[in-house]
Amino acid sequence: MEMELNKQSFYDSIVKLRSRPKKEREYSKGFRYLHDTIIVQMVNDKDFKVGDLDFLKFTCDDLQDYMEYFEETICPKLDSAGKLFDIIRRAEGIFSGKRTYY
Repeated sequence: MEMELNKQSFYDSIVKLRSRPKKEREYSKGFRYLHDTIIVQMVNDKDFKVGDLDFLKFTCDDLQDYMEYFEETICPKLDSAGKLFDIIRRAEGIFSGKRTYY
């Protein structure tokens, strides 16, 4: 299955959690805290340290939900982006006038 990579939808799905809507319940406050503290900070080019996490703001269930979301939603998009950038890097010689073969 080929994944379409669009800059705006990629950013939106990471920041706004649009890529996997929950049907049974909304995302918990703890889940959103983890997301905002980890991924949104990184996307906005801010530092993240585990020591900055407030462990009273999320539960073990929140963490498990977030890990599942990360593995199912964010990782595949990052993998697709990595593949796209690898293709672009390899094709650089075609566009720059320099011939580069790997």
